[in-house]
Amino acid sequence: IVYCAEEIDNSQLSKIYIADSTTFNIERKSVLSEKVNSITTNCFGKELTLIPYYLWSNRGTGEMKVWFNREKE
Repeated sequence: IVYCAEEIDNSQLSKIYIADSTTFNIERKSVLSEKVNSITTNCFGKELTLIPYYLWSNRGTGEMKVWFNREKE
């Protein structure tokens, strides 16, 4: 499954960097009427939530991002 960050859950998608040492958490989340696994983490003080790509743009129009810049610490 491909995951993406959606603007409705995250702000300033273009400014998100993920460090090599970043750890991720899997959480159950309701998106529309579907229970799915979401991936969350904290990237340089910003909360990041990823949802399955197939659910993108079902909660309104907004930006989406699949690939993120890598930041070495």
